[in-house]
Amino acid sequence: LQIMDSIPVSTTDLAGVGIATVEILTLAEGEYIIVVSLNPEQNHYYWSQDSDPTIITIYQPGHESVRGAGWIEDSDGNRGHFVFLVKHTSRGGLKGFIFYTLRVDNLVYFVKSTEITGFTIYENHAFFEASITIYMYDLETKEKTQLEDTYRLRIDAWDSKRRHGKDIFQIQIFDRYGLVVYEAGYDPLGYVHRGNIVIHGHRHHRHHGHHWHHRHHHHKMRHC
Repeated sequence: LQIMDSIPVSTTDLAGVGIATVEILTLAEGEYIIVVSLNPEQNHYYWSQDSDPTIITIYQPGHESVRGAGWIEDSDGNRGHFVFLVKHTSRGGLKGFIFYTLRVDNLVYFVKSTEITGFTIYENHAFFEASITIYMYDLETKEKTQLEDTYRLRIDAWDSKRRHGKDIFQIQIFDRYGLVVYEAGYDPLGYVHRGNIVIHGHRHHRHHGHHWHHRHHHHKMRHC
């Protein structure tokens, strides 16, 4: 059991949203449970329940990789087309790319990245995060604009491992405050059309029993 010292929260220009960052320099391989809470002795005006326990696994990366392509449908009936490849390098680093395109009325969004910041595999489930750049193209004015805010994404992908099985793709895009500005593949579930997900290499853990994440909320792409 390790209790971190009180961590100051950085304010933002959004009401009720703050950012706290913790850096742990060394952790031995194994599974850890993380719980986040507000210190009542130092928060006289704010209160919150403790977060749900979250399991993280620390391990030495091997030669795992995941790739995929196809399209999914979001809750508004828009098609999101994607192609990606992520893998561990021989030196233990990360290498890969992700492209995702979405058309909403007369606007086409291009999401792309080659800056993979995290990646792991559990059985037939792969997930990774990346810092991204978003461009918006107006079909009427023919103008292309880069969204100025800082964004990152998380991709969850499942390889059914069966010839006629249904692979699954999910995407979440976060702004600089960690708020979800867009997601797809949750409702309806992101069954992959005209493509597939392929996972090479996998790890078995004891404490995970889910096959996919499900969210009950949905956010449209928004921009400032």
